[in-house]
Amino acid sequence: MTAQPRLPKTLVEFIRAALTTNALPGETAGLDREQLREAAEFIASAAAVRPARTTAIKIESTGGEAGRRRMRLVAINEDMPFLVDSVAGATAARDLAVHRLLHPIVKVTRDKQGRIEKIGEGQPESIIYIELDRADARGRQELVRQLKRVLSDVRAAVTDWPAMRAEMKSDADSLEKRDRESAELLRFLADNNFTLLGHAHVGRDGQLKNALGILRNEIALWEKSAAEAAVAYLGDEDRTVLILKADRISPVHRRVPLDVVMVRLPDGTLSVHTGLWTSEALRTSAQHIPVLRQRLVKLDKELGFAPSSHAGKALAHSVDIASRPSDLLRRGRGPGGGADRNEPGGPAKAQAAPPSRSVATPPLRLRLAASRRAEHRPPKGDRDDAGAGNRSAGQQLVGRAWRG
Repeated sequence: MTAQPRLPKTLVEFIRAALTTNALPGETAGLDREQLREAAEFIASAAAVRPARTTAIKIESTGGEAGRRRMRLVAINEDMPFLVDSVAGATAARDLAVHRLLHPIVKVTRDKQGRIEKIGEGQPESIIYIELDRADARGRQELVRQLKRVLSDVRAAVTDWPAMRAEMKSDADSLEKRDRESAELLRFLADNNFTLLGHAHVGRDGQLKNALGILRNEIALWEKSAAEAAVAYLGDEDRTVLILKADRISPVHRRVPLDVVMVRLPDGTLSVHTGLWTSEALRTSAQHIPVLRQRLVKLDKELGFAPSSHAGKALAHSVDIASRPSDLLRRGRGPGGGADRNEPGGPAKAQAAPPSRSVATPPLRLRLAASRRAEHRPPKGDRDDAGAGNRSAGQQLVGRAWRG
């Protein structure tokens, strides 16, 4: 064990109690009194000094039998959203198994230098304590660097959230006369249906300006050629909004590709919003989402379906169960399309041709004969769709709709 600096007994005891008081059943299993004291001393040494708006991180190896060597780390911040899932995601991305995670929230009073004056009073601070598989010295250093970057992104996203939400609402207002349905879509997203993580304006020169949230840290959403294709696509005066997936994995909240909403402003510049659809939004029926609801009406008219008819209801239900709203409102990964992968992986290659619709979404058009076959025939597969026998009739129907 590395020798710990002398710490106030009250601080160590308070943290020891905090680790167990609100722990869920099983979270402290196997943690005996001595181990708990050592964990509290480790945390207290990291928490003793933390200047405002910074993260305190400490990591060290612990004992263990050969083949079961472990280490522990602690990350201390002002209490804010996205801390635990962001830290856990960054750790899992390095293939390090987590054996214990405790997350007490404690109130702390600090002086101007960040030294603790009182414990149990003051501002709430988050303590994330993790025991995990052991990494070598280089691996530990890389993990600390990654966690500092991730937690810096979390802090930026949370701090700038009000300003980013105001930007999205402002963009909606700017679209009101040009494209009212897209304006309503932006208002829907701003109403807690899109976790805003970054925003920036893109000038005519293609440079980002006034960056907020994670875009403060110059995160590249795509390769340069793909970004240029998106800017060129929205250069057409008839196009106002482009919705797509970035090649970049979100460092905050969920480690999945970032969603991007690009808006062409009246002066020809672009407003770029990036973040993640919320779980609530992903469960929302397409009939209640601006733009999608309009396209469902268009489909009903094209196919001759009454919305209240069995066929109309089946179509709406098929759209809801076969795809998520975020999938229907965009086209592939990146400005040029490509395969949609929701798990982390290598960036998709951008195609030369960008999408060609106001809100980039696979066209909601069905071949009338095919849709009627799906409506009137039993769901026994479809000879026009290889391998479709294992899917429902609704999924086959929607699959044709997105291919156009």
